[in-house]
Amino acid sequence: MTKQFRFGFCGANMAGRIENFTEAVKFVQIADSLGIDFCGFNDQLRDVYTIASICAMSTRHILVGPMASNPYNRHPATMARGVATIDEVSGGRAFLTLSRGGGLLGPKQLGYDTRHATERMREAITLIKQFLTGERVNFDGKFFQVHNVNIGFKCRANIPVYVAASGPKMIELAGELADGLVTPNSGREIFKITLDPLKRGLSRSGRNLANFEIILQPALQVTNTQEELNQAMNRSRSHVAGLILLTPAEWLEKTGISKTSIEALTEFTHKNPQLSQAHYYYDQDEEYIKLTRNLVTPEMYEALSIFGNAQEIAASLTSLQRLGATAVSIWTIPWKLDEKITAARTIAAKVVPHFR
Repeated sequence: MTKQFRFGFCGANMAGRIENFTEAVKFVQIADSLGIDFCGFNDQLRDVYTIASICAMSTRHILVGPMASNPYNRHPATMARGVATIDEVSGGRAFLTLSRGGGLLGPKQLGYDTRHATERMREAITLIKQFLTGERVNFDGKFFQVHNVNIGFKCRANIPVYVAASGPKMIELAGELADGLVTPNSGREIFKITLDPLKRGLSRSGRNLANFEIILQPALQVTNTQEELNQAMNRSRSHVAGLILLTPAEWLEKTGISKTSIEALTEFTHKNPQLSQAHYYYDQDEEYIKLTRNLVTPEMYEALSIFGNAQEIAASLTSLQRLGATAVSIWTIPWKLDEKITAARTIAAKVVPHFR
């Protein structure tokens, strides 16, 4: 029996690039009232565990949690305790997503050595799952050492732990150890490529796609006119560009993205490091839009975003569901709160019913 396809929201525009934390709370409350399944908060700007807990206390049904937190800025014990607290506050509605880290307070910005990210993530997932059992943990790893520690209160042992990834090593690790994969690789061709390392990891742990969550994370918006499409592409450009630089070039080229266009975008990024976090700041994003008009190609958008009218978006998601996707975590494109709420209402009214 096919799982019911789930819908959620995430991204810097949802709960990071806001004037006040109350904007995030109001948006999640609206999403909850619309029957949206989950909201994920990135670990940038405001504290992700605090925001998720406040939203949990302010809602009744929607799942909430970090999307994503990383094992550099935070020790696995701290993340386990944090998500267990969100779960307690919400009455069992929490989840945790891990990534290798990036953004404003990423590992590199804080001076960490990131050359062994996959090994560090392996230890972090293992530890977090052990902590969530409530038992005392002893662990002697390469990156983490724990001596007779537990998180100190009773918690739900099966809180879902996901891994956010776009490259083969971390995707394979997700299949081996995590409860699900969160990936921006939402174009049909790149999604099929993504499934290869994922299946290798699942096979290693004796599992298959039937027992695993695959949560797509595209920039997604209903667009009914060319003007709306152009605006959505502009406002998601810095986000899509950043993802292109994190995705294996050989995968991108297999989807029709030219090597030349990837190199041009890479060169621009190296020459303009001050714009590397443009999608967190309005003024930088406006400048980025002006300077990169021809650098982010239609093929790049096709690999990492989903635009179109409601029927077209539903068709794209249905196609991906048939390949194994179980949910979509929509990277929220609009900047202003009223625009975000309108976009969420449109998706809930015109896209979600195709899957209910």
